[in-house]
Formats: sequence, structure tokens, C-alpha cells
Amino acid sequence: MASHEIDPTDLDGARAREEERTLRAQAAAQNERGDLVWMLSGKRGRRDVRRRLRSSGVFAGEVSSSFHSNYGQMCFNEGLRVRGLELLSKITQLLASGELPLEHYQLLMTETD
Repeated sequence: MASHEIDPTDLDGARAREEERTLRAQAAAQNERGDLVWMLSGKRGRRDVRRRLRSSGVFAGEVSSSFHSNYGQMCFNEGLRVRGLELLSKITQLLASGELPLEHYQLLMTETD
């Protein structure tokens, strides 16, 4: 529905659209969590996640600074770092909620490539 077709006085319709958006967002978040749990359940997936964390500079024991004398490179490095921190945060949330078995997290941190 185009924005010019929405009746601003239709409060029930607005509520229904908001509920639909909320349900879609919840389903997308659940899919994302499920995908990450699935990736961490296998050796290949854990290897990929480790690569992402290492390239962002936030892998356990290998934390590095995003500083660089070139401003553009430093911005790029900081963007990578933020993405790595987001991924690590999602993994930690899955671990805290019990959706991710502790064994998978331990393997992520200790396996060698």
C-alpha cells in the first residue's frame, strides 16, 4: 500500500500494520539467531565465524586497535571492528539465553583452523 493510500484516521488499520511489522521483525530476528546457532554447530561454520572475528580484530586473545595514520583506513578498520563486536554480542546473547550450547562456544574459541 502506498503512503498516499493510507488513511491517517484508520487507527485499527494502523495498529494492524504495526503488529504485522512487529511480527515480521520478530520472525527475522528468530531466523538470524537460528542461522547463527546452525553455523556454530559445525566445524566449517565455526571456522567462518572465527575468520570474521579475526578480520574485525575482536577474536579472543587477539584484540587489535582500529587506529591507523590514514583516516580512511582507520574508518574502514573501525567499521570492521563494529561488525565483529555485533557478531560477538549476538553469540554472547545466544549463549546467555541457552540457545547456543556452551560446547559450541568453547569449540569456537579453542579449535584450530
